[in-house]
Amino acid sequence: MRRNLFRKLALTFLALLASVLVAVDFFAERALRRDSERATFAQLATIARFVQTRPPEFPSFSSAQTEDLERLHRWAAEIGSGGARITVIRFDGQVLADSQSDVRTMENHADRPEIREALAKGEGRSVRHSVTLRRDFLFYAVRQDVAAGPPIVLRFGIPLETANQALGLFRRSLWLASLVILLVAGMVSLLVFRGF
Repeated sequence: MRRNLFRKLALTFLALLASVLVAVDFFAERALRRDSERATFAQLATIARFVQTRPPEFPSFSSAQTEDLERLHRWAAEIGSGGARITVIRFDGQVLADSQSDVRTMENHADRPEIREALAKGEGRSVRHSVTLRRDFLFYAVRQDVAAGPPIVLRFGIPLETANQALGLFRRSLWLASLVILLVAGMVSLLVFRGF
């Protein structure tokens, strides 16, 4: 009778401990994911500020010639060689250059949330699926005023899996630590049970 009571108490303790560890892991992972996204957006904003100090030198994107577009594509490829994807988008949503894709295969971007927000407020951001590259991205966009015409949007992106690499490491470490805690608690419970 007493043995069954202590066994039930030990199992209840372990179940409660496991529940607490799962809850802590869940909320810690969510907090780290938010921090990771915040840090990635801050990184993209820094890249955007740097890029805006040396924007393309065209008089107007609304009447850009083929050679201007080729020059713009080379500029985007050079900027994008640092790892972040860059896309140059006209005010009406037409993609003028992209560091990772052929603009002829890209659809109009006027409906993208980060583009609309950038045109309205000066900057925009979103976490969503890229139809062009078929991957989830964190996007940060800024409006760039052009002296001889309407503004354009410079959009920067980093794949979500790249931003979440640290999260995967943290998740494995957290689950390993939780498993160790659970095993230690189980052994302590067993010793206490035997002592009684």
